[in-house]
Amino acid sequence: MADPTTYNRMVLKLVSPFAKYDETEHIWSVKFSLSGAEITDESDAEATALDLWAPIAMLNQPATSLIGWLYYAPGSSVNKYQATYDAGVKPGTAAAYTGANYVQQLEVCGLARCPVGVNSKGRAKYLFKHIHDVSGDDTGGMFAPIESGETILHNWNAGCGPDELVPVDPTTGVQGGPWTLQEALYTRQLRRGQKKA
Repeated sequence: MADPTTYNRMVLKLVSPFAKYDETEHIWSVKFSLSGAEITDESDAEATALDLWAPIAMLNQPATSLIGWLYYAPGSSVNKYQATYDAGVKPGTAAAYTGANYVQQLEVCGLARCPVGVNSKGRAKYLFKHIHDVSGDDTGGMFAPIESGETILHNWNAGCGPDELVPVDPTTGVQGGPWTLQEALYTRQLRRGQKKA
């Protein structure tokens, strides 16, 4: 169960190889609050999820894949639609890279961000999405050469699925924009997975 949200919510679940403890893979997720009215058709929800996945897939290696998604209608704490895929069915493509690239450790991530106004102190507010399993340049501190961030993040700026839903601030519903990719890579610790029964 998730907390009830004011806006549409889509949760993408991904799996990547990762040597942690006694396991060989790590499941991670990317959550989006989305504009628009409630999605009322499962195929529309899947199309929206796959459009949200497309930019991430372009930055991921083929060893990472989308293994499922959950859609929560506005105000609901229980998902309305969902899908699961076997690992490898919807793999990353690494299609964003245009030159030599070096696969980074899974905790190294790219950062996509979108301005959504200012806070009460007048400082800029941003939506952030951390994208793991990316490639760096030969220093490891920057993205490998990639297509323009505008091209990669087109879906998030123009809209996803048949209803062209865009990511919004989960608190205010502000769309903001445009989404951009930061050139520098960051480190973001992955949470320890649940213990196996």
